[in-house]
Amino acid sequence: MTLLDTRAAAPAPEAGAGGALLDIRHLSRVYPSGEGVVRALDDVSLTVMPGDYVAIMGQSGSGKSTLMHIIGCLDRASVGTYHVLGRDVSDLDADELAALRCRTFGFVFQRYNLLPSITAEENVEIPAIYAGRPKSERLSRARSLLERLGLGGRATHTPSQLSGGQQQRVSIARALMNEAPVILADEPTGALDSHSGAEVLALLAELNREGRTIVLITHDPEVAAHARRVVRLQDGRIVSDERTDTTTAPPAAAVSGAALKVRNRFLPDLGEAVKMAFRSMRANLFRTILTLLGVIIGVAAVIVMLAIGQGAKQSVLERIASMGTNLLVVRPGAPGIRSTGSNASLTLEDALAIGEEVPNIVAVSPERSTGATVRVGNIDYATTIQGT
Repeated sequence: MTLLDTRAAAPAPEAGAGGALLDIRHLSRVYPSGEGVVRALDDVSLTVMPGDYVAIMGQSGSGKSTLMHIIGCLDRASVGTYHVLGRDVSDLDADELAALRCRTFGFVFQRYNLLPSITAEENVEIPAIYAGRPKSERLSRARSLLERLGLGGRATHTPSQLSGGQQQRVSIARALMNEAPVILADEPTGALDSHSGAEVLALLAELNREGRTIVLITHDPEVAAHARRVVRLQDGRIVSDERTDTTTAPPAAAVSGAALKVRNRFLPDLGEAVKMAFRSMRANLFRTILTLLGVIIGVAAVIVMLAIGQGAKQSVLERIASMGTNLLVVRPGAPGIRSTGSNASLTLEDALAIGEEVPNIVAVSPERSTGATVRVGNIDYATTIQGT
């Protein structure tokens, strides 16, 4: 199987100190856990030269995946330094880190991590979308990569229509989409049968012969044996670093310093984002309809409740307004004036006079109240007597 050779597409690599492509010095990664900490990596130092093929090997929990995440700029070290092309990644902001990942690293995962709702060709295009490449350019390159990887006739198939080996080849094509000089493969054969796994390892070896730098994460000694160098991790520490192939490394694939520059701060563009959103909605049509129906019912219920509440409020206000201020209560309240009792200053005659002499009075209802003691048998009860 022949792969697309892109070594001539970019200028010569800009290696760091001593020609290193990746340079890790005294790196540790610590995670808080309750009242203590978990030390996933402990004082790790590792140098990867351009064109090398390194297998990082260890059992589950040894820290190999954590190391790959840091190498791929998906995580940051707690202590120590990490240089890519001579540039300390701790000096990079979020946008520069994203640009570095996009242009320098290609990721191949154990479970492929393909989007299920789009075709193989569209999955391969995704890194180029985030890199801001024109549609015609990324479409042409995606088709070329799939053709060279033996998937030209499957470009329009979704992941569910592909075998495990074919899906992993799609993920390798995706890793090559932006001409990444470094391929990070995390257990790439872990979910494959022996035949498909051998095909994937052959592809990685061919990529290395073309000049790609390969960093392979595995727990399987047979898989690690395909690399030119094997680094063993145990309990977060490097316990051995052996070169199994002493032949001269192939010429390294090119990577320019532009990999550290932000090409576009608004990625992906709005049109691509909208297109992918509608594609996802169409792929899950029934769920989309149910979600939209729920949203419509919820919004309609809120509108109805607001309308009912506003209508009830308006009705009450209208009733109160129709009553008007047609009741006037007159009480004596000047200082030193009694308002009730036998010596009350406002009398029945005063009430009759108000009704006769004050205009716009329809009716007058005198009201008198006083305190009294009510006695029943030998029980007394103090009460208020009020009459109109």
